Amino acid sequence: MPPPLKLLVFGQNGQLAKALSRLCQIQDITAQFIGSSTADLAANPQQAYELITQSSANVVINAAAYTQVDKAETDKAAAQALNHHAPKNMAQACKAQGKGLIHISTDYVFNGQAHAPYELGDATDPINIYGATKLQGELAVKDHGQGVSTCLRTSWVYDGLSPNFLNTMLRLAQNRSDITVVNDQIGRPTYAADLAKACLDIALGRHSGNDIKQIYHVTNSGTPISWADFARAIFKAAHISCRVKDIPSSGYPTPAKRPAYSVMDISDYEAQFGPLPTWQDGLIRALNERKI
Repeated sequence: MPPPLKLLVFGQNGQLAKALSRLCQIQDITAQFIGSSTADLAANPQQAYELITQSSANVVINAAAYTQVDKAETDKAAAQALNHHAPKNMAQACKAQGKGLIHISTDYVFNGQAHAPYELGDATDPINIYGATKLQGELAVKDHGQGVSTCLRTSWVYDGLSPNFLNTMLRLAQNRSDITVVNDQIGRPTYAADLAKACLDIALGRHSGNDIKQIYHVTNSGTPISWADFARAIFKAAHISCRVKDIPSSGYPTPAKRPAYSVMDISDYEAQFGPLPTWQDGLIRALNERKI
């Protein structure tokens, strides 16, 4: 029997890290969370290697990333450091130490031109700097952490408390009778608590010596929707009267291009670990989280 699972989590204040912290407390799993005040990985990605070798944890979860998609277009060095070089160092350390590694990646590694859910082996082709650096991180983790690492791609992550699409919509609706939202970007929202559970499923599986793949797609299940559809669902679930006006992405230009289609095939994860909750279910729980 292996020793109890002990986690080292890079990331402390993000949505996933917060959800992991709550879940670890509930499941009585020992976890240490490393924030930027302890390790500034954007300035020194090598710190990741040192912290892993010094830690008694047996599984590492990388929930730290440069996620400012638009800012990454002009801040490529920081995005490279956090999304590529730091994960590379993590993979090298975990491989050397025989520790498991779970690295969080993104739907942005795809170009968004598909018309059916992306499968694990589909060709990657990022269309912005953020996606490109996340793909480089994926490849580094797979190359340097072969046998001990798993990349977990997800999309549209949110919770009930952090700055994100859900809370922006609810804030704007306080003073507006209608809100304009893009309707030609399609995906599945992912409630952070469900993503955290998937991380622990994989961590426990890897720690127990089960057959764990090198990559999984994990999002909430359910019919894919646009951001405009998601806004309408938020207002309906929150019993708010606010009209959503659809516009194309061209009507809301941003420095970084966004994939038009971000739906990923989650069947490999579900076949091994069980069904993922629907995004509608996740939305209700996120709204309830705001009340706590």
